[in-house]
This record gives sequence, structure tokens and C-alpha cells, in this order.
Amino acid sequence: MSMNTSFHWPSAPLYVAEQLPLSLLPLNDWALVTISGADRYRYLQGQVTCDVNTLQQDKRLLGAHCDISGRMWSCFQLFELGEQLALLQRRSVCEQQMQALRQYAMFSQVTITHNDNYRLLGIAGQGARQALTALFPQLPTAQMPILALEPDCLLYFPKPTERFLIITVEPNEKISQSLLDQGAQHGAADQWLALDIAAGQPIIDAPNSGHLLPQAVQLDQLQGISFTKGCYIGQEGVARAQYRGAQKRALYWLTGQSPQLPTVGESLELSVGEGRWRSSGRVLASVRLIDETVWIQAVLPAQLAPSTPLRIPNRADSLLTLAP
Repeated sequence: MSMNTSFHWPSAPLYVAEQLPLSLLPLNDWALVTISGADRYRYLQGQVTCDVNTLQQDKRLLGAHCDISGRMWSCFQLFELGEQLALLQRRSVCEQQMQALRQYAMFSQVTITHNDNYRLLGIAGQGARQALTALFPQLPTAQMPILALEPDCLLYFPKPTERFLIITVEPNEKISQSLLDQGAQHGAADQWLALDIAAGQPIIDAPNSGHLLPQAVQLDQLQGISFTKGCYIGQEGVARAQYRGAQKRALYWLTGQSPQLPTVGESLELSVGEGRWRSSGRVLASVRLIDETVWIQAVLPAQLAPSTPLRIPNRADSLLTLAP
């Protein structure tokens, strides 16, 4: 039976990474899918884009789970969690993705679970490492981004500035209270999302599930696709896009001003000159920072000129540009 694992606290402003105070970040929009059983490695190897057989105990892999045509159900971070494999991904994709993941599991010794028995807590901002040093005998690093400290597991993310994700089985108010006592604040629910946008970490929520090839979010450049591992679901479509030059879209970070945030899954408009605009791409995520700047992660045509103006559809009061 699942536990209620959500953190709830008042809303807070969003900051750029360099200005973020030491913050506890609720990760209620993220979830773990776990795969256990004797065949967990073999089964998952035939399902996802990354080479599961190369996974090491203190490492994580970026990858995607695709449909038969090569379009992504989900994009995830894969790592070992005790005797299980764990996929850290957006909560909104879990139900549909798990139906697909279980489709071929009948003859394998695996159990696939949307596992809400774990609590997820992000720690980021100024002095994050120093604050956590008071709580844990050891912390993960860029060379060892996964650290199991029973009953907790710590994940390390180096970009855009170093941040940490704590996975704990039981409610652990001691961690939160200790950090608050050191001056940490309760951060915004979307602060981790904003940091992922700045880090170039692809974000796949339900409206975009089943619509994009992994190359559209540049998983090939992020080492999220193995082209030597052998067969997996959707491999033919992914390989065709890679070797036939069919990569017509790419991942972008947009910044600008708009009184309205775009909806995940909707298109943006790009200027084609003389006051004309053309609908294009898909929005993956959007946030508003404390200074009212809007950040958007979107998939748009590849080779888009850096100076191309963009806007939210039919909003003349919005203006977006590509971030450096």
C-alpha cells in the first residue's frame, strides 16, 4: 500500500541557480518507477534506449522508454536502489508508461511498480553541500553521483550548479528540520524544474508522451542512447532518425517576457518576417522567475537562428528569445 509522500508548504519565488538561497525543494511532480526481480536487468535492457548492462552501483544513466515507432513514453534517470532498478521521471507519465513497460513482462521474473513508498526531497542553493555535510557522513560527487546510505539514497546533479536529491523510505523530518535550522528556506515546487531547464535536462510530461523521438530532446548528445547495445522497443525508429539524417528538431531553452505561461504540449510561434508568425514546435516546460522572466523548454526546428523572435500563440505581448 502506498504512503502519502508529498511535501506541502507555501509557495515561494523561483531563482536562477546562482541566486538561489539554500532551499528545500518539494518534488511532488516527480516519481520513481521500480523494477525488481531476477530478470530486471535483462528485461529493462530490451525496453529502453540506454545500455542497462553498463550501469554501475554508484552511477546513473539518462535514457528514454519508447513506443514501437521510437517515440518516447518517458525520459528518466536510471540507477540502482537497493535490489531494484529505479527510474526517476515525471509523475504525470507514469501510468501510461508503466502500461507499456509491463506489456512484455509476462514471461520474465520482474515486478514493475510506481513506487510511492519513497519520499523525494531536493536540496539546492548556496551552501547546499556544506549543510548536508552536517547530516551525512559522505556525499555524492560528480565522480560518484549515486550514494546509498541506508535507509537513504542521495543523488548528485552538477548543473546548473550542484544540487542533491534525497530519497528516503520513511518520513524523515530530521533532515528537513536540520536544514531549516541552518537557514534553509522552503523553496518553490517548480524550482527543481527551473534548474532542469537551465541544465538542459529534457522534461517529458504526459501531454508530450508518445510524440517525440529521443533525438528531438538531444538524448543522443547527452549519452542517453546506446547505438551498440542491441535490440530494444523502438530501436528501428531511433536508429533510422540517427543514420538517415531525419533529426529535424532540437531542444531549446527560451527566455523572455509574457503575462501568460504556455501550456505543456502546445506550440509556440516563430517570426517569419513582416509581422507574420508560424506555429512550430512543442513546449516541454515553463516557469516564471522572481524577476518576472519566463523560462521555457521547447522542441523547435533544428538549426534555428539564435536571433529568431518567438512568442506564445496569439500573444503580441509576449516575446521570447533563445538562451545562450
